[in-house]
Amino acid sequence: MIIVTLTPTARIRHAIVLSVWRLIERLGDHAAQKATLPDGVRICADIPYLDDGIPAHRLDVYSPKAVDGPLPVIIYFHGGGFVAGDKSHMRQYCMALANEGYVVFNINYRLAPVYKNPAQIEDVLAALAWIKVNGDSYQGDTNRIFLAGDSAGAYLAGLAAAVCTNGRLAAKLGLRPPLTEQDIRGVLFFCGLFDLQTASKRKFISLKSDIEMMTGTVDLRGLDNYSVLKNITANYPPVFISSGKVDGLHPESEQLISALAEKEINYTALLFDRSEKKAFHAFQQHLALHTAKQCMAEALNFLRQNV
Repeated sequence: MIIVTLTPTARIRHAIVLSVWRLIERLGDHAAQKATLPDGVRICADIPYLDDGIPAHRLDVYSPKAVDGPLPVIIYFHGGGFVAGDKSHMRQYCMALANEGYVVFNINYRLAPVYKNPAQIEDVLAALAWIKVNGDSYQGDTNRIFLAGDSAGAYLAGLAAAVCTNGRLAAKLGLRPPLTEQDIRGVLFFCGLFDLQTASKRKFISLKSDIEMMTGTVDLRGLDNYSVLKNITANYPPVFISSGKVDGLHPESEQLISALAEKEINYTALLFDRSEKKAFHAFQQHLALHTAKQCMAEALNFLRQNV
C-alpha cells in the first residue's frame, strides 16, 4: 500500500466526518441504555480478551439461562465505519440471538484514526483466539462458530473468515489464524462492505473518509490483501447475506454474491428491492421493523441449517 500524507483539505473533511460520527454514537449510546435483557438470557460484560488494559479489548457474552451447553457460538462485530461504534449498540440484537439458543460474544475493537489498519483485524483475530480457548467456560461449543457483523463489522467478520480459510492470505498478512475452516460453520453479513477500494467509491456518505482514516492514506491502491472479495477460496464457509437497494452500500453485497457464486460457495441471500424503504443501512438492528423480523427469521434458519 502506498502511504500518501493527508492533505489539509482531507484533514478538514475527516474532522467533519468524525464530528458527525460522534453525534451518531451519542444516539447509539442512548438507544443502548434502553436495551432490555430477556428473562431467559444472562450477561457477562466487559471481559478482556487481551490483558493490556486497553478498553477496546473487551467483549460481552450473552447466553441462555435454561439451556445446558455446549451451544453453538455467534461472534458479532459492530459497525461504525472503523472510526466509531461500540458493542453496547448491538446489545439488544445480540441478546435476541442468544435468546434463540446461542452463546453470543459481542466484540469491541480499536478504532481509527487513533489505531490504523491492521489494528482492527488484529483485534478481531485476538478475540477469536481468546474465545477458542475460553468459550467453553460460557457454555459455548468452539467447534461450531458463526462470525457475524454489520457494515464495517461485516467486513471484519468476512476478512477474519478469509484469513482462517486461506493460508496464503494469512501468510501474506503475517497473521496467525486462530480458527480452522472446520471451526467456522458460517458467516452472516448485514449491509456490509467487502473491498476497501470499491467501497470507497460507493454512494455512501462518509465512507471514503472513514476508509482513509482507517488506512492512513488517501491512496487506496494496493489493498488487495485486505479485500474479502479477492481472497475467497473454495474453503470459505457458507454465507448469509442481507441488504437493501436503498442502501448506498448495497452494490458491495451484490459484488460479493457474484464472487461466492463463482467460487461455488454455499450462500443464502435476502435482498430487498429499492421499493422497500425499510431496508436501509443496518436495518436488521431495528427489531420492530418487518424487514428486520424477516431478516432475523431467515438468519436463524441459516444458523439451524449449518450448525
